[in-house]
Amino acid sequence: MRYVAPRRAVSTAVTIAVTNSVLQQKAQSAGSGWTEFYGHAATLSADRAAATQVGGWKYPTPSDGTQPPEDNAGAAHTAIDWGAKGCYDPTTKKVMWASTGAGFNGPGGYLKNTQPIYHETGLNAGKWTVSRGFQSPNESNTNGIVHLYDSLCIDVAGRRFYKQKFSENLILAYDLDTGAWIDGVASAPQASSLRTGALDIVNRGAVGSMWCFGSNGTQMVLWQMDLTTPGTWTTLATGGNLGSATGSSLPMSFNPRALGGDGAVLCGRADTAACIINTTGTPAATLTGTPPSSFNTTYDSHLCKDPSGSGWLYFANNGRHYRCSDAGVWTDLGVMPAPLNTSNHRKPFIVVPIDDYGVVWVLGSTPYYFGNDISAWLYKP
Repeated sequence: MRYVAPRRAVSTAVTIAVTNSVLQQKAQSAGSGWTEFYGHAATLSADRAAATQVGGWKYPTPSDGTQPPEDNAGAAHTAIDWGAKGCYDPTTKKVMWASTGAGFNGPGGYLKNTQPIYHETGLNAGKWTVSRGFQSPNESNTNGIVHLYDSLCIDVAGRRFYKQKFSENLILAYDLDTGAWIDGVASAPQASSLRTGALDIVNRGAVGSMWCFGSNGTQMVLWQMDLTTPGTWTTLATGGNLGSATGSSLPMSFNPRALGGDGAVLCGRADTAACIINTTGTPAATLTGTPPSSFNTTYDSHLCKDPSGSGWLYFANNGRHYRCSDAGVWTDLGVMPAPLNTSNHRKPFIVVPIDDYGVVWVLGSTPYYFGNDISAWLYKP
């Protein structure tokens, strides 16, 4: 299946027509390279007064009184932390991800589950809201989603956002139109202690498929779930160029424009090598050239598709950023802007590729790692 622009699904929600949003204006006026963007994600433990400002967080009041207040969440584990990539829904014009927040993997941990949403348009245009303490209706325990980095993805056509739970046989599902968490699906048969595989939606099957790149306990595996049969997984490839060493929370990113529009994913192996896997026809893993140092460290180095080209972009923990072509050639793009390039700022941030505008929104701010700095940039390749 060759690449076509994502189709707009018939939505049960009201979709507001959008022109000239702040994000759109900034992206369209930006030249190549880095442009500072003030629609930042201020930390959840920041001054509540920021909630009324453009780009500030909006603090919901817990309805049941059980959610821990954000201000007591702890500076080291806010909404930016324990995550790597965000997703953009071109239908509702929202940016989102899900992370553990100030979480832990124990009873009651789900109360710390954090889902930040940036509203490009509508009543909250230019602002953030955050949902805490969410679960799928079919969850049988109270454990949190915990620290997973590349284990989320968005199905724009199918109107779903997905998030894997750490070490559990469950992928949470979020309805993009109703704004509610619904029954999740079974995860790929990864080793129980290593259910941290990277997820993405690829162009296979009648309506697309979810791929999972993870470990079965002895080697790396590529699994597929056809979106027409949720929870049913098949094994596409094992070992070989996928890597014999096992690892957790490794990166994977799908680019529909790769390989002349046939599509491909770029995966980071546990031994720091990388491979490109075609998504059309029989999947085959091809090693890239030598990737930058710490390529497989998704905690503080992040991978995403080039939002306007056929390759991938990598924002590294050495303060630099890189591009990998779909031919497997790595290019050093130079130093990231301050403060992202300083040693104490090469820590958790979120990258959000936005194809509609041809930019990557790089968000980073936690008081533990960033002090009082607010770092938000648009990067245009």
